[in-house]
Amino acid sequence: MLEYVIYMLPLLILLGGISCFALINFTQDETNKCFKFCRVLLTICLISIAIFYNKPLMAGLTVANHFTIVFEMWLYLSALLVLYISRKWFVNMKQNGSRFCYALLLAVLSGSLLIVSKNLALTGGAIALLIFGNIRILQTDTTNKQSFSPNRIYQSSALVCLIILFASIALLYHYGHHFTYSKVNLFLGMAIGEPLIFVATAGVVICFMFLLSAAPLHYWLTENSARVSLPVFSYFLLVPSGICLAAFIRFVLNVLPPLNSAFALFFVGVAFMSVFVGAVGACSGQNIRKILAYGYVFQIGIIILVLQHFNIFAARTALTYWFVAWMAMLGAIISLYSLKSRGEYLSMLVEYAGAKDKCPLIALMLTFCLFSMMGLPPLIGAVGYFGVLNNLAFNNHFYALVYILLMLLVIAYAYLQIIKSINFDDNRNNFDRYDKGVAILLCVISALMMILVFHPYYLLEQPWIMELVNE
Repeated sequence: MLEYVIYMLPLLILLGGISCFALINFTQDETNKCFKFCRVLLTICLISIAIFYNKPLMAGLTVANHFTIVFEMWLYLSALLVLYISRKWFVNMKQNGSRFCYALLLAVLSGSLLIVSKNLALTGGAIALLIFGNIRILQTDTTNKQSFSPNRIYQSSALVCLIILFASIALLYHYGHHFTYSKVNLFLGMAIGEPLIFVATAGVVICFMFLLSAAPLHYWLTENSARVSLPVFSYFLLVPSGICLAAFIRFVLNVLPPLNSAFALFFVGVAFMSVFVGAVGACSGQNIRKILAYGYVFQIGIIILVLQHFNIFAARTALTYWFVAWMAMLGAIISLYSLKSRGEYLSMLVEYAGAKDKCPLIALMLTFCLFSMMGLPPLIGAVGYFGVLNNLAFNNHFYALVYILLMLLVIAYAYLQIIKSINFDDNRNNFDRYDKGVAILLCVISALMMILVFHPYYLLEQPWIMELVNE
């Protein structure tokens, strides 16, 4: 019994932290204290998971292997990063950060369960909890008088998503009598050609597409990005993406293979639409956060396009590309925290004009990250794009390869507009002095990206992915 409690320690710590934040009303003056408390809880959980990485949290419901430990550790490190950079915003804007910490712990708890789940019922419950955590994150934005609007958009779309998800899971259980991924996989193999079973499975896939913000289910993310505060924006682009991608890849490889031929065309359609919407949408706005949000939709489209093959090699390529894109997005978002004028964080492209003159290091890092998102050699982004294009060429999808290259040129125009504004336009703002801690973090990230450029096998060699099959 004691051994089982020890294995459950990370979840128990998170539940305790969530309860504390729910019961204790931290004041505005205690923002630093609540962030420190949250950081200590996440650090303890990270250490516990690193020690007991090969022990499943709940036997029969979860799995523990190198794939899950990689993404669980990534989840906690991402949450710690978001806490670190967000604290600056809450302190500078004199806002109470306790609700943000509470919502972030909720998201980490649900994400941890979603990553290790091998049971459809647990997956559905974890997704519902993650959506609730996202709603609470949106409710922390008290600086925007119209903050109810982004939350209402997300709530209405998430409610429809959850109805579809639980109806689909109920149908699969009704006909298959099992929730476990491996059992559902066997049932789908025997039920090929049954329209209702295909529709039920598609319902679960659509829910994952919503969480990943794939087009045409991207609206809640791209429209909210221009309205919410910077911490909320950074959370949505950095934390849920990896959680949902890890869970989605495990679902694709362990449940969907019997329906490969039926879903391949669906994946291609969603991918093409996401790439198009992301590229065109990024070029149609002047809000830099909205441009980055559309860039994220573009990246998700490429990942879904690669996953159409439902095999280990596709998963390896998708994960390599995602990690490279995530690193570049992290650097870009941290740069946004460093560029403010008269205490106000900037959002419109014209406000960043001439940033190079006042903040050369930040402007250089943002330029570096944007070029990486475009896949410009020899930057780290080229490694991810090379893997994707190589995968498409190997599978004779030359039409998709040409399409990706064309859309990459389109979205490159949006990124080049940002680069032009910060480096070549006339200065229009007196930028505040940036925080040294953030500058150091940017240097660490750029150094890591350079190491991966010169030693790409750290990205390309992923033996732990083999553990995804037959869990």
